[in-house]
Amino acid sequence: MNEFHKLPSLGELERSNNWGFGDAFQLLCDHTNILANAFHSGKPGFIKIDTALRDVWTTIEDSISDGKIRVNSGRLVDLSEGLLLTENLNIVVIDKKSFLSWYRRDKEKIVQYLSCADLKIHQEEFLDRLANKEPVKTPHPKTNKAKRDRLREDYISSVAEK
Repeated sequence: MNEFHKLPSLGELERSNNWGFGDAFQLLCDHTNILANAFHSGKPGFIKIDTALRDVWTTIEDSISDGKIRVNSGRLVDLSEGLLLTENLNIVVIDKKSFLSWYRRDKEKIVQYLSCADLKIHQEEFLDRLANKEPVKTPHPKTNKAKRDRLREDYISSVAEK
């Protein structure tokens, strides 16, 4: 973690289809602040916090390996040094949609890991809102009546949004 990386704004992340691994991890655990404070808590506190962060990190890596989170660029092996030694955590770019699906499924596991060190999900409200958004609608149907119904539905929902 030799180079400091500032998390993009939440608006930028919301509009993006791809997230850097480090950005996604930062949304779960504010590791830069957590680790800085952990040094002040002494060795037992640091070990507890380091273990919790490492568990979350490993869970994400395992989910990438299992195909639950898609990688759009980079290689998982580029993160093998771990949280403290990897210079650029965003060298691996993941698919936002698959990450949010994973988050929705495994949120309780992440909460449990973090709670062992008295930590919480850093941007839980933001992640919950994105993870619970309505899924993207299916492609347009084939029959003319179904196409008209779909067009009417799309029109009504877009007018309601405005």
